[in-house]
Order: sequence, then C-alpha cells, then structure tokens
Amino acid sequence: MSARTRRVTADTCLRPGRGSRGGCPVCRPAMIVLAGYSDTWLAFHAAASGLTWPLYPEDIFAGPSVPTERIDLIFARSLTVLDAEAFGNTSPFPSDHAGVVATLLIEK
Repeated sequence: MSARTRRVTADTCLRPGRGSRGGCPVCRPAMIVLAGYSDTWLAFHAAASGLTWPLYPEDIFAGPSVPTERIDLIFARSLTVLDAEAFGNTSPFPSDHAGVVATLLIEK
C-alpha cells in the first residue's frame, strides 16, 4: 500500500474520536459502504479513477491542476447501477471539482 492508501475496516472507522461523526474523510464513505450501500462509481470504473478534486489550484488563473482526490461520490442501496460518469472536468471549469452522475434503475 502506498502512503496515500489505507485499508479501511469497521474497526478503523469506529475508533474512539471518529465514531458516528466520521472523523476522517476515508472513514465516512467506508461507513456508508459498511451500512450496505454501494459506491456507484466502482460499479463501472477502477478505484484509482474518478479523481474529482481539485481541477485547478487556489488561483484559478494559474491553470488546471491534476485532481488528486475522489470527493464526489454517489451511493445506492437496492438499486441497479446502469452507468456512472464524471463531468465538468474540462476547461472552462464550472467548479473547482468535477461532478459525478449515476444512472440508476428504480424498480417498482
């Protein structure tokens, strides 16, 4: 595992000081998955892809940067994921991070 990669388990996320408030950014999504939801992006893409932030440094006029984090997530439970894609990740940027759209099948 690289320095940026951590193995997250229920024990990791529920350590004192983290609890239900989800004290670390890695723990909050892991807690959602542990509750039975699926990460819609991972249904169609590799975990290493889908980086959505930052699209540009603090100074927007300094030019684009390479996103280093995947902070825009969609979770679903008991739904079929048909597609997931990122958008808004080309200049001119509508935001400092890309968006994510998931197409879900909702059965009656």
